[in-house]
Parts: sequence; structure tokens; C-alpha cells
Amino acid sequence: MQSGKRMSKWGGCFLMAIGLAAQVPNPTQRTSPDPQNPMPVFRVTVVSRVAKAVNFHHRQGWTTMDLKPVMGPARSKGEVRVDSKTGATRVDARINKMPPPSSFGSEYLTYVLWAITPEGRPQNLGELLIDGDDDAKLQAATELQAFGLIVTAEPYYAVTQPSDMIIMEAVQGSGTTGTLSPIEVKYELQERGAYFAQLPPGDRVKITDRRNIPIDLMEARHAYNIARSFGAEQYAADTIAKARVELQNAEDYFRRKSGDKKKIQTLARNVTQTAEDARIISVRKQEAERLEAERRRKDAEVASAQAEAERSAREREAAQRQAEQSRIAAERAALEQARAEAEKAKSAADADGARRLAAEQAEAARRAGEQAEAARRQAAEALAERARLNAERLAAREALRKQLSLALETRETARGLIMNMPDVLFAFDKYDLTSDAKVRLAKVSGVIATQQKLKIEVEGHTDSIGSDEYNYRLSDNRANAVRSFLVSQGVPVETITSKGFGKSKPIADNSTNFGRSKNRRVELVVSGEAITPITDITITTTTTNR
Repeated sequence: MQSGKRMSKWGGCFLMAIGLAAQVPNPTQRTSPDPQNPMPVFRVTVVSRVAKAVNFHHRQGWTTMDLKPVMGPARSKGEVRVDSKTGATRVDARINKMPPPSSFGSEYLTYVLWAITPEGRPQNLGELLIDGDDDAKLQAATELQAFGLIVTAEPYYAVTQPSDMIIMEAVQGSGTTGTLSPIEVKYELQERGAYFAQLPPGDRVKITDRRNIPIDLMEARHAYNIARSFGAEQYAADTIAKARVELQNAEDYFRRKSGDKKKIQTLARNVTQTAEDARIISVRKQEAERLEAERRRKDAEVASAQAEAERSAREREAAQRQAEQSRIAAERAALEQARAEAEKAKSAADADGARRLAAEQAEAARRAGEQAEAARRQAAEALAERARLNAERLAAREALRKQLSLALETRETARGLIMNMPDVLFAFDKYDLTSDAKVRLAKVSGVIATQQKLKIEVEGHTDSIGSDEYNYRLSDNRANAVRSFLVSQGVPVETITSKGFGKSKPIADNSTNFGRSKNRRVELVVSGEAITPITDITITTTTTNR
């Protein structure tokens, strides 16, 4: 590890923290290869941790928290000083007796300090650098006011997603002031070895070979090779090309031995940031390609299913018309025959004629009975066909529920299928949709767009905290936000309505945090003829007595 102290001045740390805070969060990734796309991508592991969040009151002066080891050695200890001022919150972290990051795995080259919001959003505050005495410190700034703090081991300083190698976390100390409240924070962590496992063997050797190589240059090599393993040369060619040129320049300065160390450091850190940008661009483009392929596949399946349903409907209608015509013809024939036999019986003058007439009438009655039985069977077949149609509707309803459940929790009710959007899919105390909410609603709109004659009622609800007017307005705005987004995704505007109910329809006890979180929701009620079961199936039989 280098003994030099990078970012020793407050100004440099402030700029780096603001730059990292402006980055877009790392997208969720998949580990399993897509048979349609051989380029490997990754999946993060979602870990639920109980954390302590502190609301650092504005302009109240410095407050301190202790950093306690989680995976690191027990001898490691540290302190964080936080000062909330106009425009930014300053964070000053100091840790003693830190082991080298590589002691937790050969892929780890540095430490990063993270701020975790109560909603589980991570923000990279900067790199913690170890000096010759195994101590580390960092001065940074953030626009956040309420957050928890963790320290993780990382492959390079510019990562946008914490690894699951959590070394330390901030806890309440004797000097802590502010509003301290326990929260259940669910945030995404990169699985251990996710970066390293995808690198070719040659690149792994370069990472583990650390003889006399500046740590900045090692991080730059690591970030560049990881970006290439994500397909950056295909999906972010211009960006990775810039990183390649600057990495070559940094390597040239390093090989000269007498090169400017500051120049090597500047070039290498720029390579790291540029390579991380290329990696995120590549992941997003691959995900966009996958979603587009999935959408095309589903469109083809829906079109085929609709064509088959239309053909089946035409065949059923034709069969029903034919059955009805056959029944009417049979009844008319039986009536005409009975009439003719009656007239013949009347004209019979002798006993032989009367007997013959009786025999003929019996035969006519038998034939009429057969015809009536045939008509009854045809009516029963038509009824069975209607029952089959009802089963198809129920199957379509269940299939739609399963598709919607992939995006949002969906349940069966007498009103229709109800999708539930929890409060965490909106910005805190606002009606802005989070990026996760938009991804889920985009999937919902993709499913809805494949259906016909469906209605969607968007209903907003809140907990009991606040006035009736405030809660009604917040719930109505959230419902309108969901409706507007679905319309922008292609859902016909005339098929979707929205309304806020405020706190008037709770589904849980508002006296607990858990109950209130359940009540803060937006529900999407999906109904329509295509998924409504037929309930008026009756059987009518006609018996003809002669």
C-alpha cells in the first residue's frame, strides 16, 4: 500500500464526494447467461440489515458516532464527525488499525465510506486510504441529512454499489446528538467475488501481482478489466477507448520509474472513473436489449393467442347457430307430421283404417321423440361449449394475475385483480416515482397492452398521520402519477382512472410503524369482460308429449 495520503485537503474530498453523489445508482444485474445474449452480466444479492439512522439536525454543530468492526479485526476502531451546514453535510471519518483490503480477498484493493438513506439508497462518500501506521481518514460532503454509515472493501474507489464485504458500521457513541431511530433498511450489495470471477485468468494474475505498483494504478487496471468483462468494448466503445488510452499513458509514466507520481495518480484515477462509467453503460444497454427481446417475444405470443381465440370464437358461434337451426327444424317437422297424421286419422272410415292410423301415429310419436332427444343433446352440447368458454376466461384471468405478479404483488378479489404498490416505490413524503417503481410499472404496462377490454382503477391511500386534506392530496397525487406513467407507456387513457382516498380505507393498524407502512400504498384494480367469469349458465330442456 502507498504511504502517501491522497485527497489530504478538504476541497479535493468535497469535489470527489459531490461527483460520486451525482452518479446514477448501479442497475440490478443477473448472473445466469442469457441464451439469446452470450455477454455475461451479474446479479446483486439483496441483504436486509437492521441499521441505525441519525437525523443530523441542520446547523447544530459537530456530532460524533463510533465505527465498530463488522467483518474486520476487533482491534480496528474509528470515529465519524458529522456537521450539517447550509448546502451540504460534512463528514470526517478516522479509523485506526485497519488491515490491508487484500486481507479480505485478492480482488479488494481499497476501502469506501458509504451513506445509506432510510429508504436503502447507498451513496459513495469517498475512498478511505491507509497510511503507513495502518490508519485511514476521509473528509467528505453529502446533500443528505438523515443516513447511516458503513465501510466496505471494494475493487476500486469509483464503485456505485456496495460490496457485501462490510468492514465497519457507525453506531451511537457518547458524543452522538440528533434524532436516533431504528429502521429496517434493505439495500443491494455486490456478491463477494462477482467482479473477480468473471475476469480471464491473465487479468486475475495482474490484479494479484502487487509488487511495487501504486494502488491507483492497480485500481485502474482492475476497473478497466472489469469493464471489458462486462462487454464495454461492444456496448460503450468510445468510453472504454478513452480509458484504454489514459491507462496506457499511466503505464508509460510508471515504466519510466522517474515519472511524475502525481501524473500517474491523476491518470489512473480518471481511468477508474471512466471504466466504471463504461461498465454501467454496458449493463444498461444489455438489459435494454434483453427487455426488448422479451417484449417482442411476448407480443408474438399475444398476437398468436388472440388469433387462435378469435378463430375458436367464430367456430363456436357457427356451431351454436347450426344447433339452434337444427332444433327449430326438428320441432317444425314434428308439428307438420303430427298435423298430417291427425287429418289422415279423421278421414279413416273403417276399423282397419283406424288401426293403421293408430300404428302410424305411434310411429310418428316415436320419430318425434327421437327428434326432440336430438335437439336436447344439441342444446346440452351448446351449454358445454359455453362452460368451456367460462373456463378459458378463468384461465386467462389466472395467467394475467401471474404475469402481473412478476412486477407487483397481485391478489384475486371480487372487484378484479388488485396490484399493490408499497410506499417504498415513491420518494419519501412525495408522489415522485422511484426508478424501481418505473421499471415495475413498465412491466405492468407491457402486460396490460397485450390485453383488450380491460379497465384499470388506480387508488391512492395513506396512513393516519397528518390532516385529512394533506393525506387526500398526497394519495390523489400518487394515484395520478401512476396513471400518467402508465398512459405514457402506451396504456389507453380512456381505460384508466385514478382517485385518492387519503386515510379513509386502512388495511392495517395505524398505531404501529408496520401497520402504517402497509396503509401507505397505491392499488391498481384490473377488471374487464375478458377476465370476468360467466356465472349465468342454465340448462333448459323441452319435453314433447304426444
